[in-house]
Amino acid sequence: MTPPMRPPRPRLLTAVAVLSVVAAMALSPAPVAAQGELTREQRVELVGLKRDAVRLGGLLRRGETEDAKAMLAEVEARFAKLKEATGGLEGDRYAGLIEEDLAEARTALAPGAAPVEDEPHPEMDDMPVDGPAMNGNMAGGNAMAGGAMDTGDSGAGGITFSKDVAPTLVNMCGRCHMNGQARGGFEMNSYQELMDSGYVDTDDPEGGRMIRLMGQIEQPKMPPGNARIKRSQWTNARDWAVAGAKLDKGNPSAPMRSLVPTAAQLARAAMAKMSDGELAAARLERANELFKKALRRSTPTVVQVPDSASPVTGGLILIGNVDEARLNQIADWIKKDAERLEPLAGEDGLGGRGPLTVFVMKSRFDYQEFHAAASGLFEVPASVTADATVPDDGSDAYIALQDLRDDATQSDPGMRANVIFGLSEAAMAGRGGDVPAWLSAGLGPAIAFDVDSQNPALRAMSDRLPGALSRLSKPDELLMPGTFAPEEMPAVGAAMVSVLRKNGGDKKLGQLLNVMAASAPAEEPAMMMNAMRRGNRNRGDGGAAALLQVYGATPAQLAARLVAAARGR
Repeated sequence: MTPPMRPPRPRLLTAVAVLSVVAAMALSPAPVAAQGELTREQRVELVGLKRDAVRLGGLLRRGETEDAKAMLAEVEARFAKLKEATGGLEGDRYAGLIEEDLAEARTALAPGAAPVEDEPHPEMDDMPVDGPAMNGNMAGGNAMAGGAMDTGDSGAGGITFSKDVAPTLVNMCGRCHMNGQARGGFEMNSYQELMDSGYVDTDDPEGGRMIRLMGQIEQPKMPPGNARIKRSQWTNARDWAVAGAKLDKGNPSAPMRSLVPTAAQLARAAMAKMSDGELAAARLERANELFKKALRRSTPTVVQVPDSASPVTGGLILIGNVDEARLNQIADWIKKDAERLEPLAGEDGLGGRGPLTVFVMKSRFDYQEFHAAASGLFEVPASVTADATVPDDGSDAYIALQDLRDDATQSDPGMRANVIFGLSEAAMAGRGGDVPAWLSAGLGPAIAFDVDSQNPALRAMSDRLPGALSRLSKPDELLMPGTFAPEEMPAVGAAMVSVLRKNGGDKKLGQLLNVMAASAPAEEPAMMMNAMRRGNRNRGDGGAAALLQVYGATPAQLAARLVAAARGR
């Protein structure tokens, strides 16, 4: 008999930190209105003119008037020639900035003009010395693009671009000057693009426009708004520029973001240094914090199971407002059922390294209160009684369960099945990536059916399968989002999982999960996978490409097998 299915369980999620990777060219042109009309040579000349216009200001600030006059004449002649060749460059943001720089230079060089002086901005003395940097854009951290290199070059006092300058530029300036954003005509997706922009002046490091803007010596205030660059960050950038503005490692044309670890990567690195005992203690502390945040007036009951007794989960921390006997009963179920899911778990077991935390809430109200406190979800779908959350940084891994009755009914699958639903979520969440709705909805019920094939709730759910398949007019659309109604998805998903397990077992199904995780879009990493939100982000092909790769089956072939299975019920 084809395993029945629980009602659809939309999935939960904490917001996904979006990492956008820009493929920067060795010399990237600044975004201009007429950019498509320029040849490569003209774009290179435009960037060079902007660089020289910025350097012109440096000459004036140093009082090198004769050199400034010569450079002004040269830049004006080249600029006039380029405008003639391109039809005027009207509307071009870079051209507008060059015009402004040249106008300022003409004013400064006019007879009787006051000398150009460096006057620190009054707010410079108020720049915070300590405290975290304001984060303007926390994206970043993809693998290094292009041919990596490590020059070992560092600035004064060991100051390096990758460690001391790039993080400030990415986190404080990236929102306005990276990833297609070029406020003020300035974009710096890579080290190479930053250096080509002319904002860093190796001839006059302290007079470079980037250093002056960061130090609020020059207007407008950067970054805008309430964000503030710390004095130490400005000092690092200045010292790096004075020491030659060298790149200490990586490809100059690689995205600057690739040099800056994300918060998840930093957390993962810190966790990797923790011993098993330290990690278990941190998980226990986190579990108590979450429980007290959700149920302030309740005293939690806690049961811990060592790694040796539950190796697939890396040990267990059970915490809830039920009695100890109930937690021990659930722990015994988990130890048995986790073994069934071991072929589907990642390399570090269900939920990753460290003990899996299990929250057990005795009432529906408590279950909803937990989710409101833990993840800000104030409306939990009525059909959801189990879910899993695994942040991408590995800092936590837990399942949350509403305590159900032991004896299943047609409307209640019972607590044993509910435990399996939660463990199945952990198996999928721990791998990351997008899981199609049919697999999200079907894995838990299919495994639960193995444990209790007479479960009345699961059997009742499977009764929807024939009707759902009878309305499938185009077999090729079997896996596409929207083909089946939400209430039909559990039965269809469980039947698909059953067919796949019969044609390769759980080990092959685990390979399918690996392929799906590996093929998740790089720009949409699963920062946190949680049962009630994840399923709302359907893969565009419903997993068809992954199924073809692992099983060699098309959606139409799988549909034929499903129809045959439904007829044989």
